[in-house]
Amino acid sequence: MYKYLLWTLKIGILVNIYFLLQTIFSPISSVDPYLLIPAQILFLVSAYRCMFPVNYSSHAVLHDNPLSSVFITRFLVTFVEISYIYMFSYVIRIINNHELFFVDVFSWLMVLQVSVSQIFVWRAILTKNENLYFYEEIGWFNIFLLNFVCSVAILLTFIDFNNLEILLYLNLLFAIGYLPWQIFHLKSIKTRINKLKNDSSGNYIRTTAFEGLKNSLNKRVVSHDPEDWGGIIGFTWMLNYFITLIPVWVYFIIYTFSLSQTDISLRQYNELYCYDGDTCYVTINGENEKIRLLELDTPEISKPKCDVELELGLEARNYLNHLISNATTIEFETDYTKDYFGRILSFLIIDGENVSGKIVSNNLGVVYDKNNKKDWCS
Repeated sequence: MYKYLLWTLKIGILVNIYFLLQTIFSPISSVDPYLLIPAQILFLVSAYRCMFPVNYSSHAVLHDNPLSSVFITRFLVTFVEISYIYMFSYVIRIINNHELFFVDVFSWLMVLQVSVSQIFVWRAILTKNENLYFYEEIGWFNIFLLNFVCSVAILLTFIDFNNLEILLYLNLLFAIGYLPWQIFHLKSIKTRINKLKNDSSGNYIRTTAFEGLKNSLNKRVVSHDPEDWGGIIGFTWMLNYFITLIPVWVYFIIYTFSLSQTDISLRQYNELYCYDGDTCYVTINGENEKIRLLELDTPEISKPKCDVELELGLEARNYLNHLISNATTIEFETDYTKDYFGRILSFLIIDGENVSGKIVSNNLGVVYDKNNKKDWCS
């Protein structure tokens, strides 16, 4: 049974590659590199860990492959853990905006703590001192406790969150679930350490750093035994860390920042802002794109079924371009989802009014219904 659980980790390869690919396209590609690069590192290494899972303590692997070595995995994970905790601390500092000095200090303590935890885990791997894993995990408890305290403090100040307060609430939600779980996890580690004290196999005798280095490079034990992987707690940890919780959380952070930092504006092409009554030309962070207006369907211009449809389509286009040319304010409401043709789905708000509704009310279009396309020729 546990073998099949381990194989489900392969799903994480696709999940993380999908997230990684999203980071190379606008608008996410324009996010602050101090947020974007840690996210990219995490997605890449998480996909790798899903492909070649390994347990540091038992050297248990799913595949007897040099890429499953403890040393390679831990080397990569060292960069991941420092970078993504730096990312979390950077988010705190961005939202805090230097309002609370102690919050900035606590955010840097998160980075310091994760660095110290790396020392503990590397020493545990090289010397087989299992107690050091316990101290490493205490470090993780401290990190997310600090993250929780910083988030609460910022929320209580009622400063301008720049629409990023959702990230603070996520910090709170995670801490409420994680911190009690981590206490349980720490108890399970202590129980495992106590069992190892009575182990007579010799597998957990402390080694010199040189011997530990050789073992971390070469020792691999193909195993599906739950005890070698930490049982259901170990699997839950891998599932959340490699696939579900951490990658999704990190992606949501960069996605949220992409929405808050995106520069979108209408542009002209062939002296028109909009090709027809529901498709317009825009520039997003310097890249030319098209938007498809939501909740609107207007007559076709490129392939009309009759002269009446072409005439109505041109009228809708001219009306929309006229609204834009005479607008005082223009806004977009979009989550940057694209349709089948690669157009960004968006509402267009001109002078405070939803353009889709105005076009429909002027009988130049209808509310879009993919299952009931209007026949403009009847």
